Amino acid sequence: MRPPALAPQLKREPLGRNVADLSSAMRTRTFIRWALVLALVVSLGCRRKASTWVISGSQAESVVIGLAQEKGSRIPLEDLDEFTVTTCPSADTSRREVWTVTAISTRPSIPTQIRYGVVPSGFTAPNAAPALKPGCYEALAIGTGIAASVRFEVRADGEVMELTR
Repeated sequence: MRPPALAPQLKREPLGRNVADLSSAMRTRTFIRWALVLALVVSLGCRRKASTWVISGSQAESVVIGLAQEKGSRIPLEDLDEFTVTTCPSADTSRREVWTVTAISTRPSIPTQIRYGVVPSGFTAPNAAPALKPGCYEALAIGTGIAASVRFEVRADGEVMELTR
């Protein structure tokens, strides 16, 4: 005659929890930690290099903004959706949009320079660009995973100066 089969017994910890519950909790915590690390890496990885600057020699009637992955580079931005020039906000006035161009195709040829008032190929502008009066302006390049801006001042003599923040 064979002895009766014994049901498997779980080891108990001194606090009364069994090892199976503890290892499941540890696996869950480990999974959550790795999920958070992965989310952090993905969110940091989505941000792409982007830089904007005023091209030397720009004048009020011909402001040229450089756009590239790094200042002075000829490597274009990836996925530029919109380029906007606004007035600078101040204590007395809020930011006001002056001129905007928006991509009309999903893969436009991204320029490395945009001349104020001239709509690049693959983009559209809802309005003509008004003349820039003396004052502070900001050019913004916005797209999927990119954002860059540069402030500049148009002086009374027509000279354009890039401003540092």
